[in-house]
Amino acid sequence: MFIFTQLRYFFWVVLAVIFILAPAAAIAEQRPDLGSAHEYINACRAAISTPERKLARAEVNGFNLQCIIGGLQDTEEDIAFIAEALSGNGPAPDGLVVRSRGGSVERWLELIEGLQPPFDFIVVDTACISSCANYAFPLAEHKIVPKGALVVWHGGPTNNPDYLSVWLDHLIEGATDIEAERKKELAEFSRNAGERTAALYELTGVSLKLLEDTHRAFLPENIDRLRKRAGIKQVKVSGVALTPELLSHCYKMTGLSQMTHPGNDLKTLKIGKKINRSFSVTSKPSILDERGCPLASWSSGQN
Repeated sequence: MFIFTQLRYFFWVVLAVIFILAPAAAIAEQRPDLGSAHEYINACRAAISTPERKLARAEVNGFNLQCIIGGLQDTEEDIAFIAEALSGNGPAPDGLVVRSRGGSVERWLELIEGLQPPFDFIVVDTACISSCANYAFPLAEHKIVPKGALVVWHGGPTNNPDYLSVWLDHLIEGATDIEAERKKELAEFSRNAGERTAALYELTGVSLKLLEDTHRAFLPENIDRLRKRAGIKQVKVSGVALTPELLSHCYKMTGLSQMTHPGNDLKTLKIGKKINRSFSVTSKPSILDERGCPLASWSSGQN
């Protein structure tokens, strides 16, 4: 009788495990990867059929997608698009599909916070730059970056007060006649954005040093020669497209097995040029040492 009871118990345990694991295995099989990323990208391109529209919902393989194509700015149109996306009509998205050069810190924070992260996955269509890289990419458990696409950082506000002073100087650079009240507003905005960013990053465990180390990152000493080889004559925007190895080792980012990367500075520059002819992108900032770990110290206000 004892043996029969134990066997029956074992049977129910096995059955329960099967019912728990089977759905998870099915989701893993359907989740986008490098081979199926085009299905998700094409679905979002179709959903956002006009250049004026930047946000839409789509569904692929039973997954609810939030499509983001274009930069989100502080315009009335973009604010209205975000309000519509967060209106509560439908479930929180399973994943994001993005093609964006970034935009307003406030607008991106508003959108990502409102979409109820973390997300199961993100698929990068061509480029995820600046605020897209700061606020969308780290909030997904699985990152899918097809060949020829780039994820590019160039800094952002955090909750580190030493670094924030440097960030604030960056915001007001060149504004010699800026009023004290305006500077106070920017300081408050930066602190608020830094705290909200920290709260988001805690959801997936990514280190905020990612934003600090890529702010005005020192470029390689041979960057001028590399730019010449890549055919980049005038630089308007620069950034860092970190390798999956550095993202994992230095900044605790996970879910990178489906993230491709050009592999070196010259190849990264050439792909960046395809996105923007004057876009100067390197594979790592020089403030990372040979082990690939951050060296930046903001106690003196310098990186």
